[in-house]
Amino acid sequence: NGLTQTAVVATGRSPLVIASQTDGLIYNGPITDGLGGPALTSWGYGIAAGIVNGLPIAAVSTTSVSGATNGSHVLAVVELSNPAAPRALSLLALPGGAQTVQDVVLRDTSVFIGTNAGTYLVSLADPHSPRFVGTIPGVQGRMGFSSESILIGTRRGLSYEAGGRVTA
Repeated sequence: NGLTQTAVVATGRSPLVIASQTDGLIYNGPITDGLGGPALTSWGYGIAAGIVNGLPIAAVSTTSVSGATNGSHVLAVVELSNPAAPRALSLLALPGGAQTVQDVVLRDTSVFIGTNAGTYLVSLADPHSPRFVGTIPGVQGRMGFSSESILIGTRRGLSYEAGGRVTA
């Protein structure tokens, strides 16, 4: 409707749920191409939403049900410009199983996917073509950033500074 409003995004048995205080439940369903195509993913295991390069998006850690990545852990980048009809911009294959995901954090144009084994770092500088940057092995589990831009994980005592340095 062209208005900016706060929304809640969630994932789980339904790969994408969008709701707002004013409109209630806006969307509850599969992640698709937004053009009437089939579901691209199944269960979601973690989600973060925000604005990347002026585009409202959700980054969903999920399992693919289509194409070459069928059954694999993927990051689905979903455009939320029309929350009643979200559409997948891209799917990026990720290492490991989606079931190990503990958290997803979106910061600027980076997505941090915290798992039991480490944190995957993905660049969304181009949301249509996300790029796997690497793994931060010492930061695991649920995550958050300190006021000094240090990523902190709940499973180990290591942290990752936004500049790329890992400290104990």
